[in-house]
Amino acid sequence: MQMVDQHRLDALEAFWTWAVAHTLRLSGVRIEELLELTHLSICQRIGSIDPTQSHRQPDRTPVNR
Repeated sequence: MQMVDQHRLDALEAFWTWAVAHTLRLSGVRIEELLELTHLSICQRIGSIDPTQSHRQPDRTPVNR
């Protein structure tokens, strides 16, 4: 069993907390849409995989936010 570096875990948690809040604020997406972004669509391109292209699904209802 390896010792866990608590400082590193705290830094990772702080980063992801900031990243989620920043993404919500700048993009205007809802939490449900942000959760869908965690499932990246992996696109095949000329012999390589490009995981950077994520595709958000359109809203399930036509109601404006």
